[in-house]
Amino acid sequence: LKTAQLGLTTYRSIDPVVLSLTGGTRIAASRKSKSGRVNPGDLLFIHPGVSFAVNNEITLTGGARFKFRSKDKVEGRPSSPRTSQTDLEFGLAFSSTDATTLNFRMIADATSDNGVQASLTLIRKLTK
Repeated sequence: LKTAQLGLTTYRSIDPVVLSLTGGTRIAASRKSKSGRVNPGDLLFIHPGVSFAVNNEITLTGGARFKFRSKDKVEGRPSSPRTSQTDLEFGLAFSSTDATTLNFRMIADATSDNGVQASLTLIRKLTK
């Protein structure tokens, strides 16, 4: 148990829009390595989002993800700079039945050259 993460999500529904806010922190304890005592940087994250129900089958989502990471330290000396990262997130969910949802999501890194992540997820409820 060298790392712990704690977060909270809150939302407000104003039909057909849902506003959400997730925030949290990840705290990493120091550990031994070949280079000496290493203390990985802690992380603070904030993720505001909005979802819009177009109809009973289609939902559009969007949001931003802000991450702030403190310096890594080796033997008490900083080994990396503080960093921040901003991602933009867009998605589309399609529910063909009450038990089946297809979710497409794209996350674009807005602050560096890390490119775009895209995912396609099929969710199928096995019980009623």
